[in-house]
Amino acid sequence: MDNKVILALQAVLDADELLLPGELNFEKYGKDETEDLYFAPHVVVRPKSVEAVQAVVRVADQFVVPLVSRGGGTGLSGGALPVRGGIVLSTERLNRILEIDQENFFVRVEPGVITQVMQEAVEAVGLFYPVDPASRGSCTIGEMLLRVQVGREHLSTAQRKTMCSELTSCWRMVSLCDMAASG
Repeated sequence: MDNKVILALQAVLDADELLLPGELNFEKYGKDETEDLYFAPHVVVRPKSVEAVQAVVRVADQFVVPLVSRGGGTGLSGGALPVRGGIVLSTERLNRILEIDQENFFVRVEPGVITQVMQEAVEAVGLFYPVDPASRGSCTIGEMLLRVQVGREHLSTAQRKTMCSELTSCWRMVSLCDMAASG
Protein backbone atom coordinates (compact mmCIF):
# COMPACT_ATOMS: atom_id res chain seq x y z
CA MET A 1 0.00 0.00 0.00
CA ASP A 2 1.22 3.43 -0.89
CA ASN A 3 2.48 5.43 2.11
CA LYS A 4 0.26 8.30 0.89
CA VAL A 5 -2.79 6.28 1.96
CA ILE A 6 -1.40 5.83 5.48
CA LEU A 7 -0.59 9.54 5.69
CA ALA A 8 -4.08 10.46 4.47
CA LEU A 9 -5.66 8.17 7.07
CA GLN A 10 -3.43 9.60 9.81
CA ALA A 11 -4.61 13.08 8.80
CA VAL A 12 -8.31 12.23 9.25
CA LEU A 13 -8.24 9.80 12.21
CA ASP A 14 -7.16 9.91 15.83
CA ALA A 15 -4.01 7.87 16.48
CA ASP A 16 -5.95 5.18 18.38
CA GLU A 17 -8.28 4.67 15.40
CA LEU A 18 -5.51 3.34 13.14
CA LEU A 19 -3.73 -0.03 13.42
CA LEU A 20 -0.68 -0.86 11.32
CA PRO A 21 0.99 -4.23 10.69
CA GLY A 22 2.91 -5.46 13.72
CA GLU A 23 0.70 -3.68 16.24
CA LEU A 24 -1.16 -5.62 18.94
CA ASN A 25 -4.13 -7.67 17.63
CA PHE A 26 -3.57 -6.59 14.01
CA GLU A 27 -3.67 -10.20 12.73
CA LYS A 28 -7.20 -10.85 13.98
CA TYR A 29 -8.56 -8.48 11.33
CA GLY A 30 -7.38 -10.77 8.52
CA LYS A 31 -9.62 -13.64 9.55
CA ASP A 32 -13.08 -14.52 10.78
CA GLU A 33 -14.58 -17.86 11.86
CA THR A 34 -14.07 -19.34 8.40
CA GLU A 35 -11.60 -22.19 8.78
CA ASP A 36 -8.10 -21.93 7.34
CA LEU A 37 -8.48 -18.53 5.66
CA TYR A 38 -6.28 -15.53 6.38
CA PHE A 39 -5.79 -12.43 4.26
CA ALA A 40 -3.57 -9.69 5.66
CA PRO A 41 -5.01 -6.20 5.48
CA HIS A 42 -2.63 -3.34 4.77
CA VAL A 43 -4.17 -1.23 7.51
CA VAL A 44 -7.04 -1.48 10.01
CA VAL A 45 -9.21 1.45 11.03
CA ARG A 46 -11.43 1.45 14.11
CA PRO A 47 -13.41 4.69 13.82
CA LYS A 48 -15.34 6.12 16.75
CA SER A 49 -17.76 8.28 14.77
CA VAL A 50 -19.79 8.38 11.57
CA GLU A 51 -17.64 11.29 10.43
CA ALA A 52 -14.50 9.16 10.79
CA VAL A 53 -16.14 6.38 8.76
CA GLN A 54 -17.00 8.88 6.04
CA ALA A 55 -13.42 10.19 6.04
CA VAL A 56 -12.03 6.65 5.65
CA VAL A 57 -14.39 5.94 2.76
CA ARG A 58 -13.26 9.16 1.05
CA VAL A 59 -9.57 8.19 1.45
CA ALA A 60 -10.21 4.68 0.11
CA ASP A 61 -12.06 6.14 -2.86
CA GLN A 62 -9.43 8.81 -3.53
CA PHE A 63 -6.60 6.26 -3.66
CA VAL A 64 -8.72 3.40 -5.13
CA VAL A 65 -7.93 1.10 -2.21
CA PRO A 66 -10.06 -1.96 -1.33
CA LEU A 67 -12.25 -1.33 1.71
CA VAL A 68 -13.82 -4.16 3.73
CA SER A 69 -16.18 -3.60 6.66
CA ARG A 70 -15.91 -5.86 9.70
CA GLY A 71 -18.27 -6.39 12.59
CA GLY A 72 -17.55 -8.97 15.27
CA GLY A 73 -15.55 -11.29 13.00
CA THR A 74 -18.04 -14.11 13.55
CA GLY A 75 -18.84 -14.79 9.91
CA LEU A 76 -18.47 -18.24 8.39
CA SER A 77 -18.50 -17.14 4.75
CA GLY A 78 -15.35 -15.00 4.54
CA GLY A 79 -17.43 -11.92 3.73
CA ALA A 80 -15.36 -9.63 5.97
CA LEU A 81 -11.96 -10.88 4.82
CA PRO A 82 -9.64 -8.46 3.01
CA VAL A 83 -8.90 -10.82 0.11
CA ARG A 84 -7.23 -7.98 -1.83
CA GLY A 85 -5.55 -6.38 1.17
CA GLY A 86 -6.45 -2.75 1.58
CA ILE A 87 -8.32 -1.24 4.53
CA VAL A 88 -10.37 -3.18 7.06
CA LEU A 89 -12.93 -0.88 8.65
CA SER A 90 -13.94 -2.32 12.00
CA THR A 91 -17.23 -1.17 13.52
CA GLU A 92 -16.27 -2.42 17.01
CA ARG A 93 -16.14 1.11 18.47
CA LEU A 94 -19.44 2.17 16.92
CA ASN A 95 -21.29 0.27 19.61
CA ARG A 96 -23.86 2.53 21.20
CA ILE A 97 -27.60 2.07 21.53
CA LEU A 98 -28.75 5.56 20.61
CA GLU A 99 -32.48 5.33 21.24
CA ILE A 100 -35.18 2.90 22.31
CA ASP A 101 -38.63 4.23 21.42
CA GLN A 102 -41.13 2.00 23.22
CA GLU A 103 -44.19 3.75 21.84
CA ASN A 104 -43.19 3.18 18.20
CA PHE A 105 -41.36 -0.16 18.73
CA PHE A 106 -38.16 1.35 17.37
CA VAL A 107 -34.51 1.09 18.31
CA ARG A 108 -31.66 3.09 16.80
CA VAL A 109 -28.19 1.63 17.16
CA GLU A 110 -24.71 1.98 15.74
CA PRO A 111 -23.52 -0.96 13.60
CA GLY A 112 -21.06 -2.32 16.17
CA VAL A 113 -23.68 -3.09 18.83
CA ILE A 114 -23.59 -6.77 19.77
CA THR A 115 -26.92 -8.42 18.92
CA GLN A 116 -27.38 -9.90 22.40
CA VAL A 117 -26.71 -6.51 24.04
CA MET A 118 -29.44 -4.94 21.92
CA GLN A 119 -31.84 -7.83 22.57
CA GLU A 120 -31.36 -7.49 26.33
CA ALA A 121 -31.75 -3.70 26.21
CA VAL A 122 -35.08 -3.84 24.38
CA GLU A 123 -36.31 -6.74 26.52
CA ALA A 124 -35.59 -4.63 29.63
CA VAL A 125 -38.25 -2.17 28.46
CA GLY A 126 -40.79 -4.78 27.35
CA LEU A 127 -39.87 -5.05 23.65
CA PHE A 128 -38.53 -7.98 21.64
CA TYR A 129 -36.01 -8.29 18.79
CA PRO A 130 -36.78 -11.64 17.11
CA VAL A 131 -33.58 -12.30 15.18
CA ASP A 132 -31.46 -14.76 17.13
CA PRO A 133 -28.28 -15.91 15.35
CA ALA A 134 -26.23 -18.62 17.04
CA SER A 135 -23.43 -16.07 17.45
CA ARG A 136 -25.66 -13.45 19.09
CA GLY A 137 -23.16 -12.90 21.91
CA SER A 138 -20.47 -11.72 19.49
CA CYS A 139 -22.24 -10.91 16.20
CA THR A 140 -22.90 -7.22 15.60
CA ILE A 141 -26.11 -5.72 14.27
CA GLY A 142 -24.33 -4.19 11.28
CA GLU A 143 -22.56 -7.44 10.45
CA MET A 144 -25.79 -9.41 10.71
CA LEU A 145 -27.73 -7.07 8.43
CA LEU A 146 -24.91 -6.70 5.91
CA ARG A 147 -23.96 -10.34 5.68
CA VAL A 148 -27.48 -11.83 6.08
CA GLN A 149 -26.56 -13.76 9.21
CA VAL A 150 -28.67 -16.83 9.75
CA GLY A 151 -29.34 -18.84 12.84
CA ARG A 152 -32.30 -20.17 14.76
CA GLU A 153 -34.26 -17.16 13.55
CA HIS A 154 -33.16 -15.08 10.59
CA LEU A 155 -34.36 -12.29 8.34
CA SER A 156 -35.25 -12.47 4.70
CA THR A 157 -34.37 -9.48 2.53
CA ALA A 158 -37.98 -8.29 2.71
CA GLN A 159 -38.03 -8.59 6.51
CA ARG A 160 -34.76 -6.66 6.81
CA LYS A 161 -36.20 -3.87 4.65
CA THR A 162 -39.31 -3.75 6.83
CA MET A 163 -37.41 -3.78 10.12
CA CYS A 164 -34.71 -1.31 9.06
CA SER A 165 -36.61 1.90 8.50
CA GLU A 166 -33.47 4.01 8.49
CA LEU A 167 -30.02 2.84 7.55
CA THR A 168 -27.21 5.35 7.30
CA SER A 169 -24.45 4.07 5.09
CA CYS A 170 -21.34 5.25 3.34
CA TRP A 171 -21.45 3.89 -0.18
CA ARG A 172 -18.28 3.92 -2.16
CA MET A 173 -18.89 5.31 -5.61
CA VAL A 174 -17.39 2.99 -8.20
CA SER A 175 -17.81 3.69 -11.89
CA LEU A 176 -18.42 0.93 -14.41
CA CYS A 177 -14.93 1.63 -15.79
CA ASP A 178 -13.35 1.02 -12.38
CA MET A 179 -15.28 -2.23 -11.95
CA ALA A 180 -14.32 -3.44 -15.44
CA ALA A 181 -10.66 -2.52 -14.86
CA SER A 182 -10.46 -4.40 -11.56
CA GLY A 183 -11.78 -7.57 -13.16
